[in-house]
Amino acid sequence: MQVLCALVCVSLVLKPVYTAVFIQPPVEKPAEFANEEGCYNPDLNKVLPYNVAFSPQDGKTCMQYSCNTDGYTQIFTCGALGVGPGCRKVPGDLTKPYPDCCETMVCDSLPSTDESGSESAARAEAKSE
Repeated sequence: MQVLCALVCVSLVLKPVYTAVFIQPPVEKPAEFANEEGCYNPDLNKVLPYNVAFSPQDGKTCMQYSCNTDGYTQIFTCGALGVGPGCRKVPGDLTKPYPDCCETMVCDSLPSTDESGSESAARAEAKSE
């Protein structure tokens, strides 16, 4: 159990991903797609095969679609990313697959804190030295 926890923690540190997930109910296929197996997506105007992840990599969006055998499609997008002091957003590369196309955060510097978490006390101490 400790090994599993450690692996999960390491994976979260290496590549944090902020995600939003939508569920699209089954959509009736147009006649031209009637013989194709999978979920029809009207935004893409294509049928997505069952249980195969699809990321458009079209330079316009950063999404991943996954068609379930029940006809519902899970749509994953990048979640909202908030940044604090000393950090900035870096735009994602929309030609890469999801989640590599999501914007990221880069921190040049972080505010110092003391053991109690008081940022101002740490600054006052630094000024007096």
